[in-house]
Amino acid sequence: MKTVVHNLLEQLRQRTPPTTVLLVPGDCFYGQRFELPEDLSESDLAAFAELSLEGVSPFPLEQLAWGFLHEPGQRHIYAYAVPHVRLRREGFEEIGSHFQVFPSFITRFGNRYKKRTITFLAEVDTLSAICFESDNPVPERIVSRRLQVEDPSDGDFLQMRANMLEQLAAEGDAIEDGLWIGTGRQVEGDALCFEHRWVGGGEQTVSRHHLSYTSTTVWQADLRDADFGRRQRRQRLQARRIWSGMVAAACFTGILLILQGGLFGFRQWNENRLARYERQMDPVTRIEENHTLLTRIESFAQQELKPFAMLEVLNRERPPTIYFSRTQARNWNQLEVEGQGNSVDEVNRYADRIRALGSVSDVEVRSIRSRANVAPFSIVFTFDDLPHLDWPPAGGRAAAAGRGDDEEDPPS
Repeated sequence: MKTVVHNLLEQLRQRTPPTTVLLVPGDCFYGQRFELPEDLSESDLAAFAELSLEGVSPFPLEQLAWGFLHEPGQRHIYAYAVPHVRLRREGFEEIGSHFQVFPSFITRFGNRYKKRTITFLAEVDTLSAICFESDNPVPERIVSRRLQVEDPSDGDFLQMRANMLEQLAAEGDAIEDGLWIGTGRQVEGDALCFEHRWVGGGEQTVSRHHLSYTSTTVWQADLRDADFGRRQRRQRLQARRIWSGMVAAACFTGILLILQGGLFGFRQWNENRLARYERQMDPVTRIEENHTLLTRIESFAQQELKPFAMLEVLNRERPPTIYFSRTQARNWNQLEVEGQGNSVDEVNRYADRIRALGSVSDVEVRSIRSRANVAPFSIVFTFDDLPHLDWPPAGGRAAAAGRGDDEEDPPS
């Protein structure tokens, strides 16, 4: 995984385009506007510009860095060129290392004017006078002069503007009463933004101008050749895809981390809950046992426990050969009796007689065995309705016990 991420980052570093825009001073160029033939398609614009420049250039095209401006729907282009030797003399040798390379006079390209207008633009210590026809963003003429002073002031540019205006002004042209001075340029994704401030008549304002272009027209304006532009477009597309893939992978990894954290938290919560449950098991068990005991006590209290009355009913039907050795009240209407008789049949007959009584709902013989002429047994008797029997009966405890010579007293 680490190797894959490293390879992706390396590919992205190699294919990520630079983010600097190089502006070459406008006075290095010569240029001319050309009218397009009526039947010329957009795909043939570059070939037409190349042929047009070749016809007017004093240098072979192989020795030139050139480009052209065109607005879709307009029937003109403005082509410009600069010899490579001039670029090297100006110090622009590595023009391939920049995001885009333009002449300085195109940073406000795309503006339209209602009538013929001359506007002034200062970039990289060069002042350009740009002439436009009405409602046509493609310049008719461009004249550029470089100021021969270091770090020129606003006043220096205004003085240069006045000198150039005497040579350019034509009757009927509208002239802006100031000039735009470039203050910065930024690459915002695939968009180019140029910042300017206004100097001259009226209040000083700041403008952010996004250059109007498509992926095709931007390379028409760039000074580098078409092959370089195609390679750059391909690399930038690949860089965007790699970046999109890395963003998607980062989002997926983040989701996995969130899910993992949630699972870990749930596991911890569940373990804590189970531990708390185990700690509470003993107290809960004791509470349940106490609750059961309390329920039985309440039941006894509410239902009026009558063990002696139940024993009295059983004694009435008990033959002398059967005697009870132990009795226990299991509920307010249940009595468990342990004893013995002479035989199993005798004990069963006794159980049948008790079962036939209307006040007894169930007789459960828990155990009965026959051994050495005796049959020990354990029987649970369940009563429906207990008789209202006063205890002890008339004659005292002896009278109750006198029903069987071998009987034991009921438990107190």
